[in-house]
Amino acid sequence: MSGNIIILGGFILMLIILVVEIGYQRKYRVKLYDLADTIVNAACGISERTFSIFLDSILFVLFSSIFTHLAPWQIPVTPATWFLLLVVMDFIWYWYHRWGHVTRFLWAIHSLHHQSEEFNISVGFRISIFQTIFRSTFWLLLPFLGFAPEAIFSVLVFHGVYQLPLHTQVIPRLGFLEYIFVTPSSHRVHHGVNNEYLDKNYGGVFIIWDILFGTYAAEKEKVVFGITERTGRLGFIRAHWHGFVQVANAVKNSPGMVEAMWGKPGSGSYEKSASKKPPQFYISGFLRSYLFFQLVGCFILTILLLLEQKNWLWYEKLLATTMVAWSLIAITQKRKIIKISLSVLEAIRNVVSAGIIFSFQSYSGATFVFLCTFCILSLVSVFFLPWKRIDNPYPEEVSAE
Repeated sequence: MSGNIIILGGFILMLIILVVEIGYQRKYRVKLYDLADTIVNAACGISERTFSIFLDSILFVLFSSIFTHLAPWQIPVTPATWFLLLVVMDFIWYWYHRWGHVTRFLWAIHSLHHQSEEFNISVGFRISIFQTIFRSTFWLLLPFLGFAPEAIFSVLVFHGVYQLPLHTQVIPRLGFLEYIFVTPSSHRVHHGVNNEYLDKNYGGVFIIWDILFGTYAAEKEKVVFGITERTGRLGFIRAHWHGFVQVANAVKNSPGMVEAMWGKPGSGSYEKSASKKPPQFYISGFLRSYLFFQLVGCFILTILLLLEQKNWLWYEKLLATTMVAWSLIAITQKRKIIKISLSVLEAIRNVVSAGIIFSFQSYSGATFVFLCTFCILSLVSVFFLPWKRIDNPYPEEVSAE
């Protein structure tokens, strides 16, 4: 199956769940979404996916080399071996995922995904580039076992897309399927900080690994989401390095490097919980529509880049990735230390971004129309921002609850 078809199918399914979640939130007056948190979730996913464009090129070379020169056998690509590949891949995922929760350094890499104290479809995108790099080292086992690189990449896309709709509260338990597959219910448990839910349900597609290895828990009581150290609503950059700050503190205060780096998170008496939450990311009213519009543009550009990357020149990919990264940092970080108005900064960024976009030559006609339209609307929207400098357009006094 084409990777592009899987991506498009996953995108459509994500939109359906998004609409259902928003409707559910309004009908039952429950809080599923927080705009600031959702923006950071999406920004993490966009940055990880644009980074993967370059990482995947390296991985394909490595996979091909291992498959050709080191694999003791080469497994033919058939429907049966596609399923076998999915099973083996998910088994490897289980152990990668489990180690990511029970060792301090690997938890620093993975904890970004669990920081959100809301739980909705956008949390599925909250992945760091560090996790992508670490996870890829485990996938090197697959070509060594004889699976073809093309098949590996296709099944990896399916494996990743399958897990996106698991991040929702609107799908209930699914009967006997709960004991075969990872479902939204079992994955809610995985994201819970309730004592009975900690370190449970590591599977990606199949829950059978958790049942076999004693890490399964069914959803019974209401799930409290987040991590045990309640971080609240972190900004894009802070969310990425927060876990590494915790590791650095452990190294500083622990009796030994090995224990500090590879011990179980929360197991050392030298680990101290923060007396208060770290600085919170909050969007004041006049920025909400503008930042959401910018994020949607970055998201669509990333989807187009993923779908059309084979047609784009290498420098176009690099420029597009740089533009997206700059945009994500610009819309998710504070500007208290910059002695210039928000509108001036955004005008500069939008003009530079438009120049980069119009220098491209390899995109399709539809992509060109979208990019032109977005650039024009983006530049116009800047004029609706305040031109007078505001010391803190992202106030911290609003709590994360």
